[in-house]
Parts: sequence; C-alpha cells; structure tokens
Amino acid sequence: MAIITKTQIKNARKLAKDILRIENDIQSIIDKGESRFDISHDEDHGWIVHTAYCQVGGCTVNFAPADCKESAKKLAAEMTFRGLTPNTNGCCASCSEDLY
Repeated sequence: MAIITKTQIKNARKLAKDILRIENDIQSIIDKGESRFDISHDEDHGWIVHTAYCQVGGCTVNFAPADCKESAKKLAAEMTFRGLTPNTNGCCASCSEDLY
C-alpha cells in the first residue's frame, strides 16, 4: 500500500483549485458571450466552431465540429481561454473564382 504524503495532498488540493478556477473562467466566457470564436449550425456538419475565415468574403474556411450547441460554446470558450483567435487564410476557392 502506497503512503500519501502531506506534500502530495497539498499539491492535489492546489491542482483541484486550479482546475476549478479554470472551469469557472471558461464558464464566465460563455456566460458573458466573450468568446472570440463564432459558432453555428451547419446543414452537413451539425454544430461547428469557426476557426478560420477567408480574408476576402469572410467565408468559413475551417471549423471544429461539436456534438451540440453547448459543446460548441464550451469549445469556443476553451479556445478563447487559451488565447487563441480565428485564423484568416487568404482567399477561399469560391471567392477566388468570383474575383477572376
């Protein structure tokens, strides 16, 4: 049987507090609508988080799928919490075709 030290207990408590703080910060981003990422429902893919846009027409170039609206909101908030922002990826094929 392993013996748990006071230091290990102290570290576990600190970790639990840090996890709770992070979860609360993410929930705050959701509650305040402060996510940097848009979410929407796509006919083909269901709920998605927009992760990249066309610089010309603002078209969605890349996205992350989610199981439901709440999952999409949480993913968008988690990415915002980590300091990420949506990318802009030049001109998409559709806009390029329209331009030329």
